[in-house]
Order: sequence, then C-alpha cells, then structure tokens
Amino acid sequence: MAKAAKIGSAVYNALPEYWRQGWMYRSFTGEARKMLGKRLGGDEIEQVLYQRYVEPVVSKQPAREAIAALPVQPKRAYRKQNADYWRGKTLKSKRRKAHKQQVLYNAGILGRASRIGSALYARIPLRCRCRSCYQQLTAWAMQLLRDDWDEADILAGFCPRLQKASQQRAILPKSQKPGIVLSFMPMDNIILLPP
Repeated sequence: MAKAAKIGSAVYNALPEYWRQGWMYRSFTGEARKMLGKRLGGDEIEQVLYQRYVEPVVSKQPAREAIAALPVQPKRAYRKQNADYWRGKTLKSKRRKAHKQQVLYNAGILGRASRIGSALYARIPLRCRCRSCYQQLTAWAMQLLRDDWDEADILAGFCPRLQKASQQRAILPKSQKPGIVLSFMPMDNIILLPP
C-alpha cells in the first residue's frame, strides 16, 4: 500500500494544480495497487499512469496564458450644481475621517493601557482582585498615557503604592466595602479598588 501511495502521489503531483482533485489521488493509488498485485514494477506503473492521465491534460494546455485587458470606461463628466449639497457632503466625509482617526488613536492607547493595567493587576493580592479593579487600573493608565506619560513611569509610580496599599488595608465606614485605597502623586486623586 505504501508503494502504491508513492506512485499515486507522483502521478497526482505531475498534474497541473488547477486540475487536481482529491478523488484523483485515491484513484491513482487504487490503480497502482491493482497493478502491483499483477506483479508490475513501480517505474512501469508510474509510466503507464502518467501516459494515461497526465499527458492528455498537459498537452491540451496553451503555451502561454492569454490575458485579455479589461475595458476601462471613461469617467463621466458632470458639474456640481447644488453647491450646498456638495459642501455638506465634504464636511461629513471630513468628520467621518477625523472620527475614524480618533477611534484608532484611542484604540492604540487602550491597548497600551491594558498591558499596564494587567501588569499592575498581577501585583494586587488575590483576595482583592476583581474585574472592576482591573478596569480602574486600565482607565487610570489610559488617562496618564493621554497626558503623555511614559509606560515605565506609570509602572514605577504605581507598583510601590500598590504593594504598600495591599499591606495596609484601608479602614472604611461600615456602609462601604473594605478595599484598597490608592492615591497617585501627580493627580492627588483617591481611587477605591473594591475586593
């Protein structure tokens, strides 16, 4: 069977790519196996199959592919008579392009902030981790990135504070859940990270 598969594969690979189909390989292998059963040699079987299946297909191929050029229609000439319509249309397209650029800019910043947020989130103790903590850290990192902070500076500023805050759990009124209170130097804001 292995010898028949090799012969079938050789004949199949001799066919042009656009002509090949999976059933052909199986058919070639089956014929080669029958011929091997009749005690024919491998080279002889390959030559017979090549003459029977490959040569007719290859001989019908054109020497050079004929590529016809597509006709190009001339652009229609017209005047923009309704000036208000065209002015509004160009303003909308400018707004659309500006919005698309803004979305791409925000997506880039969010990607960077997400990496920072996940690095900081990994430093929070397991008992204090939750989705809102990660979202809060990412939001703050995004805010600092918009203010042109470097990623290394953000990590350097947050890491010691996260470790210090996780060691000293905040004492809050009974109405609030216990969590980590974290403040960051340049903004003097307090962030509550619930457990």
